Amino acid sequence: MNIAGKDRLFLEAGIKELPEYLLSQILYWPVTTASGVSLPRLTVGGILLAIRRLSVLSPSEDESKVLQIEMAVDTMRLKRQTLWVAKCENEFQSRLILWKNYLVDYQEGRDEQADYYPNEVRLRVMLELLLSELSTRPEEIAALSRLDGELKDDFQAGDFIWDEQLIPGFPQDVFWFLYGKLIS
Repeated sequence: MNIAGKDRLFLEAGIKELPEYLLSQILYWPVTTASGVSLPRLTVGGILLAIRRLSVLSPSEDESKVLQIEMAVDTMRLKRQTLWVAKCENEFQSRLILWKNYLVDYQEGRDEQADYYPNEVRLRVMLELLLSELSTRPEEIAALSRLDGELKDDFQAGDFIWDEQLIPGFPQDVFWFLYGKLIS
């Protein structure tokens, strides 16, 4: 199954779970399809990433389905704004720790960890998307800026590292960390 198909399946199943997820204390919510297919854990960051990718990957005939998904998420965001923001804050902190841990692992084993960057940078992408959901948060911005400074020390600018079809959804001026690699 391609990225768009996986994202669509994840969002369709996740939207059904979203009200219960927002009310829960669980940050990484398990999601399965009606047929029992296991999907990535539901998080706000996962939703935002899947919507972003789906909006650029879906064929024009699926545009209405993508808009329905976006509207359902927007409705829940507005209806449960306090819960939505709380999940964003908690997830931001969790993913910030995971991203920091990856960068520490990279410093300790550059040769083997640099190869994982195209997958691990997903954490940094989600941090950017989550930050856009939060009001001005100087401490979060400062923590992320420090990690970005560390990343830039070992970052070699270059081509987009994900599927090039995703480029329109991830402009270089915002998602600069997707346009290059870590030095091994």
